[in-house]
Amino acid sequence: MAIVDPALVMTMPKKLTAYSGIDALVHAIEAIASVAATDYTNALALEAARILCKYLPSAYTNGEHDAKAREKVRNAATLAGKLAFGKTKENLDIYHALENLSECGKVLYKAGSSELVAWQEKTKRLLLEEGYEGVHAFLGEQKQMHRKEGEAETAEWKALERVDGYLTWHKERLNYRERLSEGRAIGSGQIEGACKSMIGARLKQTGARWKRSRVNKMGVVCSLFYADQWDEYWKYAK
Repeated sequence: MAIVDPALVMTMPKKLTAYSGIDALVHAIEAIASVAATDYTNALALEAARILCKYLPSAYTNGEHDAKAREKVRNAATLAGKLAFGKTKENLDIYHALENLSECGKVLYKAGSSELVAWQEKTKRLLLEEGYEGVHAFLGEQKQMHRKEGEAETAEWKALERVDGYLTWHKERLNYRERLSEGRAIGSGQIEGACKSMIGARLKQTGARWKRSRVNKMGVVCSLFYADQWDEYWKYAK
């Protein structure tokens, strides 16, 4: 369940508005590029991208006073993240899962220590080989070690409880072993990195720079072209 209420994000800082907007755009692109994409998910993803290109700039520059732009961006994020990308047999980006586990490990162990490295390697192996069941059981054992019955909650126990709750919320999306066996990606790092590199290069390229006000629109156009969705998009757009 998601609460999509623009009133909750009217005062969202510009940087967070930009980050969340680009994240939604990446979800739309991923939905289109997915091997499980369908005519239905493509239509939703393309509409999400269109809305983001039109309203994200205003949500960024004048978000506190533009309720319509905030609402449109929230709706587009829902279209891209839950209705389009969410219907393509999604998985939680492995980098997000590992980042949360790593942050928990930093509460348990000193930064840069061999114990922290061992924690990161073990939780990664459990995620990849055993999925939710394996890492959930391991975190349960760790929680018992860091809090005895009747004792106060420790910082370590709270960190373990927090990451365990996060993974439990996403347990249906931790299907890494299955996806790897099918030769499918388990992280969006390549897509996000490609977007960043491509857009970054065009913002700096001598004689062929994109204007910042048009970055989102040009990014979508390029994504449609390289994803072989160009003709299909124009049929829909007309």
